[in-house]
Amino acid sequence: MDSIGLIILQIPTRRKTNILKRSVIASLYYIFIKNWLSVFPRDQFVFIKSEDYFNDRTFVIMEIIDFLQLSKLRYW
Repeated sequence: MDSIGLIILQIPTRRKTNILKRSVIASLYYIFIKNWLSVFPRDQFVFIKSEDYFNDRTFVIMEIIDFLQLSKLRYW
């Protein structure tokens, strides 16, 4: 078991439940994105999947640069 797992096991049950609930709520991006989309048009957002970023960081960064209409950076 990793050190984080050991730390979680040492937390009292009630507090552990609260930590896990907060983690789950924080991972529900749709709730927060839905609010932003009610204010700003969809074309002003770019959504990046973490697995895409970790598989090909350069490509994803280039997509973000294009989305923001920035000039290409020399080292990319």
